[in-house]
Amino acid sequence: MININKESELSLKIEFDEEGSKGLIKVLEDTIHMKNGIIEVNNKVNQDTIGLEFIQDNDMNEIIFGNNKIVIKIDKDEIEYAIERFIESKESKCFYPAEVCECYYKKKYLTVYAELLNGNN
Repeated sequence: MININKESELSLKIEFDEEGSKGLIKVLEDTIHMKNGIIEVNNKVNQDTIGLEFIQDNDMNEIIFGNNKIVIKIDKDEIEYAIERFIESKESKCFYPAEVCECYYKKKYLTVYAELLNGNN
């Protein structure tokens, strides 16, 4: 299970359980190999399902909010680091530090956070 919630104007939170962690790892690995990957997530704001798409972009981190999906553009190093941290969270039962990346949004930076549900954080 993966939930996503825009916590404030400048923060987005991804909540996931152990199964969701596996899905996030897979989509991020796909992003490295194919340049993009998408996964279905629960949108806590509208109580519906939307796509969360990752695109490898080594020029600039950016986030785009569409009608039925959120697109996160991040560089390869950050994707690889996120994969390592999602893998570690399965062992430690904690996703720490919570920040995944910062993305440019509306002339400011929005921080993407993650939280392992039923974990210790």
